[in-house]
Amino acid sequence: MKKKKNSRHPFVVVGAFVMIPFLFVIPPLMGWLVGSWLDQKLFSFPFFKFLFIGIGLIVGVREVYKIIRQFGDFS
Repeated sequence: MKKKKNSRHPFVVVGAFVMIPFLFVIPPLMGWLVGSWLDQKLFSFPFFKFLFIGIGLIVGVREVYKIIRQFGDFS
């Protein structure tokens, strides 16, 4: 029995999909922390906080898209 060239071990695929919830939480959280720190230092409340939360959301969605695109082929 031959293995398909694109087949991956099931644990690798499960591990990649388990990361998805963390990618929706960690980047916006880091953006909130960095933005809060910058707002405190530059007295620009809440401009940088919202800016970096938005950037964190975009980064998280982009990484989830890349994972789904890489591992989501179930054919």
